[in-house]
Amino acid sequence: MLHFIIQTIAFQLFFLIIYDVFLKKETFFNWNRAYLLVTAILSVALPFIKIQSFKNVVPKEFVMAMPEVTIGNVQGINTNEAVEIVATETSKFQWSWEFVFYIGASIALIIFIVKLLKIATLIYKNPKHWNQNLRIVTLLKSNTAFSFFYYVFLGEQIKEEDKPAILKHEAVHVNQKHTLDLLFFELFRIVFWFNPLIYMYQSRIASLHEFIADAEAVKSQCKNEYYQDLLSQIFETENVSFINAFYKKSLIKKRIVMLSKAKSKQTQLIKYALLIPLVFGMLLYTSSYAQDKTQDEIAKKSTATQELTDKELQDKYYVEMLELYTAGNTDGIFKDSQDIKEKYLNTRNEYYRFQASMKVMFELNENSFVGDKIAFQNKLNRSYADYLEWKKTDEAKEIWENNTSDGELKLVVNDLNNLSSKETQRFNMKKELLDKDVFYTTLILTDIKGGETKLFYQPNEFSTANKHDDSKAVVLNKVDLE
Repeated sequence: MLHFIIQTIAFQLFFLIIYDVFLKKETFFNWNRAYLLVTAILSVALPFIKIQSFKNVVPKEFVMAMPEVTIGNVQGINTNEAVEIVATETSKFQWSWEFVFYIGASIALIIFIVKLLKIATLIYKNPKHWNQNLRIVTLLKSNTAFSFFYYVFLGEQIKEEDKPAILKHEAVHVNQKHTLDLLFFELFRIVFWFNPLIYMYQSRIASLHEFIADAEAVKSQCKNEYYQDLLSQIFETENVSFINAFYKKSLIKKRIVMLSKAKSKQTQLIKYALLIPLVFGMLLYTSSYAQDKTQDEIAKKSTATQELTDKELQDKYYVEMLELYTAGNTDGIFKDSQDIKEKYLNTRNEYYRFQASMKVMFELNENSFVGDKIAFQNKLNRSYADYLEWKKTDEAKEIWENNTSDGELKLVVNDLNNLSSKETQRFNMKKELLDKDVFYTTLILTDIKGGETKLFYQPNEFSTANKHDDSKAVVLNKVDLE
């Protein structure tokens, strides 16, 4: 989430720099309006777009990764304090990030609703009448002028001779649906309330709306008279960010400057082509860097886990399992535990993860446990080194070989590539069963040296033809015991 926010803000910054440096002073007002709307959408959409073919465009040595930032102190956790630590850490995270975000968004939403209610109150309490497709709302004891959708608000204290020019101006806002643009950025402000660039976007498009309306209004009125009107009548307006105010002090000078400018030459439209390499570069970034970053994070996480001591790893997985059990998410745990049990040799991480799940389950159901509790607890506290030594014993081999599903045969050997005479004899016996007995469909051969497993199978369990063929032996996995 944080990476997405950083990317979005960075993209918006680049888009606004292009706009302010190259496009802002041009008189292509509608083009600029489209630019601001499109780039605002692109800034949010581009982080999610990952084109696989772009990933190989930039060599990895030219991709600069941001340094990893760790918030908090990673250290060993006392098992007896696990529940309290989980609750405390979760609470801290919510208050420092998620909680603050949602509070800010809620406040921004409330402010937005208050503004809407303020407009609705003005419509309800003041006299109204239709003027063609405009709904004119006469504001009592006021000299403000602004529009919102098809509503045009005119203060009753505005001179009658000024009203026709104002109506022409506001009609442009209504016909071109400028209110939708402002509401679009208002919604952005609710979600990205912490992002100052959204406020800059909204300010720039509000200025463009006035330039567009002025350009249309002066077509039927003398420019000098229009200047005179803007300079002589500086009205107060409602302080609402998504209305089109006719008289706004901060914009008067800019509007007059734009009205007095000569139209930009058509050749200047080439500036908008700057958007193409900019967006292409952003796509390169999101498609290559973002994917490599995800893979790097996974690798770093795995490496960090491997560097933990046995005690730290035990405590880490204990807290994770306890969280999952407390949340009632047991389906994934049981499936994961079953997959681990199917393998003869587990990695260090798999072993401690399975051990933690059994430990939590035992502690939560200790009263209903049947068997020697002390022996079981000692087994749960066994180190990984002791586990590997125990796996070399005949007892461990026999337990795993007897734990089979229907149609399955298992055999454990010391070295898959160097079978002893006894192991060869046992393998041939089980292989003969696989070949001759239609009940058996699979022979799993694994070793205790590196966890390498070969699978021998019979394609059709109901046919005596096409029995086992050595070419059908498949290497399933090679366990990394480190």
